[in-house]
Amino acid sequence: LERLYEQYVLLLEATKQSTLIDRYQLSSEGLVEHIRKSVGHVVMSDTILLWTTQQEAPYLVISIANLVNTGLLYGAPLRGAISYGPCIMDDERRVFLGHPIIEALEAEKSQNWVGVGVLPSAAQYLAGTSGIVEYEVPIKAQAAPSKMTMNHAVAWHFAEDTPDAPTIRLTRLMVVADSKSRIKYEQALLFVRSINL
Repeated sequence: LERLYEQYVLLLEATKQSTLIDRYQLSSEGLVEHIRKSVGHVVMSDTILLWTTQQEAPYLVISIANLVNTGLLYGAPLRGAISYGPCIMDDERRVFLGHPIIEALEAEKSQNWVGVGVLPSAAQYLAGTSGIVEYEVPIKAQAAPSKMTMNHAVAWHFAEDTPDAPTIRLTRLMVVADSKSRIKYEQALLFVRSINL
């Protein structure tokens, strides 16, 4: 229980770090610009909820990629889903309402890998966003395939500075995983090895 608590605290810190985008980049005019954006987030038990506006969706994708990579670093493999639609996200009062939240939670549970699928409701709005790739997300056999089909995913492994790090972390976790969980790591390794941006 103590080990789980320590891992949870690390994941809370990772979420804070991952949802703050603070970097410099070249603008389309060739000027250096400072990007400092924060993505809304809350951690509830074993659920991490991230959100942003449609205009700032690229920052959400970056945050998700950073979070999955950091989760693997801390030995906490994550899976999730991106959904789109109207919601009420009142972090101050801890009120989160809307169909996209339910849709994302159901989609997360249906996946059979370490990774983040993009639901069709979000895929059309994220088309052309860096880090979103076409990929048939692995779904558990008992999930309703027609309802949970996802043909896009977040290429989270490209947010890692060291190209081989995701493969190494997934392999280490797979070696110590029980036989039931091993397939999740195998599916994630297949994704990492087959997607090139």
